[in-house]
Amino acid sequence: MKHRRRLSRRTRSLTYPFNSVSVSSSCRSFRPIPVIIHGRVNVSATFTTLLVINNACIAVTSIAIRVCHGCSTGKEFITTFLPDYRKSFKDKQSLHVVLTAQGSDANVHIKVASLGFSKQLTLSAGKSQWVPLPPQAELQQQFVNANSAVRISSSAEISVVSFNQRYRTGDGTVVSPNEELGTHFMVFTPKGRFFTMDALLAIVNGDSRNRIDIIPGGAKVKVNDGLKWSHGKVLTVTLEPFTSFLVRGQGSFTGTQIRSQRPVAVLAGHQCLLLTSWCELVYEQLPPVASLGKEYLLPWIDKAWAAIVSTEDDTEVTLHRGSRSTKQLSQM
Repeated sequence: MKHRRRLSRRTRSLTYPFNSVSVSSSCRSFRPIPVIIHGRVNVSATFTTLLVINNACIAVTSIAIRVCHGCSTGKEFITTFLPDYRKSFKDKQSLHVVLTAQGSDANVHIKVASLGFSKQLTLSAGKSQWVPLPPQAELQQQFVNANSAVRISSSAEISVVSFNQRYRTGDGTVVSPNEELGTHFMVFTPKGRFFTMDALLAIVNGDSRNRIDIIPGGAKVKVNDGLKWSHGKVLTVTLEPFTSFLVRGQGSFTGTQIRSQRPVAVLAGHQCLLLTSWCELVYEQLPPVASLGKEYLLPWIDKAWAAIVSTEDDTEVTLHRGSRSTKQLSQM
């Protein structure tokens, strides 16, 4: 007899191209839906229902969160933390990175220069460790935040996941190693429920001075602090090494393009995605356009939605579900 357990609130994930995903045969509660696309796109899926899955799937999910099997690995990482809306719960805030060593022991150094924060630790092969960071590592200042990048260096291959949690809200994302960063990104941010909550976009620069062009998309957004944000009108910024650039606004940054001379990390999200009766901070590190694909496999769950962001106008998207298929054109 299979024991079943109800998982609370939500499961949310970035969906990777079909040829980069491995699916456990034991997770039979999910019905995969193939999506075939003519043109490069980014697909992210959000599941807004309570999930009932078997113990095998629970075990796989638990391992993925603790140890992050299948995550990209590397020796150098940069990231940041997007601002949560609950400023009044700083005593219940926690910022963490979860580090997992791979085939050998790893000596790891975490640094946030703007805070004078530095921590060194050793991970045994195959082990994970949750490492707390100062609350001030969360970005708050609009636009330029000098030396604010969270820098992680390791003597051996590791994977990194970040978490930003407060009372009844929080999220996490896989952090890509520096060798997987890019110079061209297509932004997606979900639409929030309250105009007082912000859509969020952050660019984290690496170890060299960098010129970055931000090309606003067609989605409506009112950027805070008076920045002129017009569809197609290029905004150019120059960032010093390990500087972050934060943009906050009411609306959506979907369709915005980021182009840079040197590789950067880009994170995007929203302070309030109302999945239940509470606002949820949501964010992801975005993949560069060069890593996007044309075929995706989505787990299908009731009350779920998937966002497809194309990099070209008139991209044809085909959704296959069983013997049925539907086609539609997607715009940038």
